[in-house]
Amino acid sequence: SARPHNNDPNQSHSYLKAMKMMDCSLGLNTRMKYARQVKFFLHWIRDHEEERVSKLFIYEEGDTPLGVGGSVELPLPKNIILEFFGSKMIGDNNYENLLTSSTMGGYKSALVNWYKVNNMSAEWPAAELKEFSSGYKKTEAIAKEKGHMSSYEGKRQISIETYRALLKHSMSLKMETSQYHLHTCFLSLCFNLMSRSINIAHLSYSNITWENDALVVTFQKTKSDQEGDNVSSKRVFANPDDPLVCPILHLGLKIICSEKLDKDINTVFSSPDVAASKFSVWLQNLFKGILSPSELKELGILAHELGTHSFRKGAASWAAAFFGVSMTAIYLRAGWTIGVVQIRYIFLAVFSDSNIGRILACLKWNSAEFAALPPRFLPGVVTSDDWEAMVPGYNLYPACFQEAIPKLVASVIHHHEWLEDNLHPDHPYFQSYIYRNQIGPKLKEKVLTGIESCDITGIRAAGVPDCVYLTMKVDKLASQFETMEQNSIARDKKRSLEADLVAEAALRVQRESEKNILNAIGDSPKMITEEMLAHFEVNGAIPVTRDEIVRIQKAEQAKQLEVLGDLQRQIIGMKDDILQKLTAPSPQNNQEDEENENGSDSGGLSTTSPWKKYVYETKTVNTVCGLRTTTVSYWLPKDYKFKAMTTKNLWDSWIHGSVADNIPPFWYLMVGNERDCINRTQAGNLSKMKYIMEILLKEAERLKLPGLLELTEKTESNNVFQKCFSSVMKIDPKSKTRYAELGYKTVYNKLSEADPDPKRRKKKKTSPN
Repeated sequence: SARPHNNDPNQSHSYLKAMKMMDCSLGLNTRMKYARQVKFFLHWIRDHEEERVSKLFIYEEGDTPLGVGGSVELPLPKNIILEFFGSKMIGDNNYENLLTSSTMGGYKSALVNWYKVNNMSAEWPAAELKEFSSGYKKTEAIAKEKGHMSSYEGKRQISIETYRALLKHSMSLKMETSQYHLHTCFLSLCFNLMSRSINIAHLSYSNITWENDALVVTFQKTKSDQEGDNVSSKRVFANPDDPLVCPILHLGLKIICSEKLDKDINTVFSSPDVAASKFSVWLQNLFKGILSPSELKELGILAHELGTHSFRKGAASWAAAFFGVSMTAIYLRAGWTIGVVQIRYIFLAVFSDSNIGRILACLKWNSAEFAALPPRFLPGVVTSDDWEAMVPGYNLYPACFQEAIPKLVASVIHHHEWLEDNLHPDHPYFQSYIYRNQIGPKLKEKVLTGIESCDITGIRAAGVPDCVYLTMKVDKLASQFETMEQNSIARDKKRSLEADLVAEAALRVQRESEKNILNAIGDSPKMITEEMLAHFEVNGAIPVTRDEIVRIQKAEQAKQLEVLGDLQRQIIGMKDDILQKLTAPSPQNNQEDEENENGSDSGGLSTTSPWKKYVYETKTVNTVCGLRTTTVSYWLPKDYKFKAMTTKNLWDSWIHGSVADNIPPFWYLMVGNERDCINRTQAGNLSKMKYIMEILLKEAERLKLPGLLELTEKTESNNVFQKCFSSVMKIDPKSKTRYAELGYKTVYNKLSEADPDPKRRKKKKTSPN
């Protein structure tokens, strides 16, 4: 403390304690900053080249309060103080080499406080310094206008693209294990809580809990509220569709990758006094060789513009960019003052803060995704023993934070495939209990997601404005209209095709009828002639009566009517057959009709086949009726990507497929449309899968086990896999290594390295000598 009477031996102990509390009116960091600036001022006086200034410094022996070897007698002459501030303006040109007004304001605040603690406030030249500050700010504005100073004062706000790039680097770059625990989580919380780095560094588990659909964080004091009179909670939301920017996922990663050892130490980050500085150093090191020039260009910000305060500025700017967001709510979440009177009457509402929390979690604005609910487990799936295994030191966390742990871990489980693909191989996640025991694939089906509300867990999306619900309704109506339009077009095409086919068939039958009638009529004279000649003999004519002529005509007429009747029946039969084929419902339509009658939702699967083909391509073909536009169907949805999977998952997918996801057995893809794999990467993955399955199925044939088409039961399929895989991989029955949980790409590499075929054999990677 700079108070001279704090060490006075004549003062009582209680008085000195009171003085100590007066010193605490300023935060420790602020006091340290003021001490450095006062020390700089004393050095300026002591080392001044003119004796009239340097003689004001009084040298003292022994330890001095600021360690400068002496002090000065207050109050100082006004001209000395003004001369000090004038010396900070480097150069004679008022517009060049100016310090920022905030820097000058810092020196001013330090000296004002120095006078205050020495009971000299009345002697401070307030009027003169006020006039100096006003002129300085105007000069600074002119300097910025002329281009002598940067338009940005202090650190620059980051864009959302820079924020995403920094998160990506914090997870994918190689660094020490402790840094993985710090940087990603620290960065994500800084942005989502819109807080100063010092508040994030001292964040405590005892001030974190879970309410409804959000993580609730409370800061007991801030820079603008040192006494904690206006404490409010801030809500942080999950982003189940974009794991890179999901703060719930990053905090969940931290607690499963690090162990809590002491029940009484509840700070989120170890060594909170240096956590912020470590994070700041890491940010600056990104510009000193860690990132390549192209990666630095991607960041879109310079080294001197980026600091821990950049995230606070960037978060506020990002939230303010959305229509309808309350600026007062942004001020309150950021901890900025809105006026002495206003702060007593306006408080941060749950809805407004939740709305901003969803925006900062980068949920898609004005869409159904904005009302996304966090990943969560089905009730009763995970026991208390499971939590202790998955979260090291679970029982040492405060009870309030234990309420949040299930949601944090559920996010990790929900995104386990993304984590496997995007984290650096040295990341501690790969040493965690969850990854080593493949908890992710086992529990992912037990994790719920969704939007708006959940009847199972009873949570509802908070902070969703009416415009989002209106957009959801409009989207639903648009989807219904689009479906109706597609059905109408399909019906019109069907009717047009029906009419064309019927007309074509009728024309064909008509021509055939005319031909048969003409043939029948053409044969009539010949038949009458033959009948007449039958009544003549060589010796004379046999009399032909009128009745004979009438009989012959009636007989011929009956034959012609019989031919016409047969033709008419053929026309009617062909028409009925065409109409029956055209109007017969397809398997998909049968299923849709059944769904409409029963009100059930089968996920769009056919009643005649469990696999629905996807249609996303049309082509024009030449038919007997002319050019027709038809559709081309595929087994896989457009832009489908094979998921990361173990060899056991590959076996199940290859033989049984996934009815829930409408993905057929993968062996369908090898005998179906050659374009079922859209791009080269997916085709390459399918080729690796085929290679593994060929080896396993050949081994099943060698062991005289059921083949591909015989494995209909899941239990029998599992037994065959265990025997074939153990045989192929030469696994010791006593080994505890879970070889079946290896990724299929790893197994492909091992099998291809041992392949006798030189074209298929994969060379082993060898380290250089």
